Amino acid sequence: MDTNGWKMMAVAGFAALGGMMWTQVLAPRDAVGYPSGAAVSYGANPVFSAGGSIDFLTGGSATATIGSAGSDAVITDVVLSVGSNQYCVYGHGEVVLSDSTGQLAKFAVGLGGDNSTGNSLVVIPLNSGIRVAGGADVQIALTSLHWGHSCTASYSANLYYTLSGYYAEP
Repeated sequence: MDTNGWKMMAVAGFAALGGMMWTQVLAPRDAVGYPSGAAVSYGANPVFSAGGSIDFLTGGSATATIGSAGSDAVITDVVLSVGSNQYCVYGHGEVVLSDSTGQLAKFAVGLGGDNSTGNSLVVIPLNSGIRVAGGADVQIALTSLHWGHSCTASYSANLYYTLSGYYAEP
């Protein structure tokens, strides 16, 4: 008859243990969140995009006005493409992004030559982004150019760029 008492205690113990486990599983917890993408924007028009082109054969620079007075901008994506109207142009160079504080980023680009499509595409997703001070412009410079051609017809080549991102809360 003692075994029934032991069985009852075991059942009660397992029931209590099960209840404690379910209490832990179902108990409310503090929410934890991490920003994803443009989650920390100032809200009115949180995204921007700016683009243009620079002559690949002579180099130079362009200005992208992405800053908004009072709100810093965060560049989250950079797309660079070099294209030519002829397949006989080839070369490579560096693309430098900078603002009034100095160099922000540097990328290498190239252009194929004979018997290739001649075009290149570089897509750079920046998970944490590049912060640009509110109201600042970004300079896109094409430097360190080395190119040549085997063309018999007229030719041209351009670097095309797109910068996109969001405006951050002040």
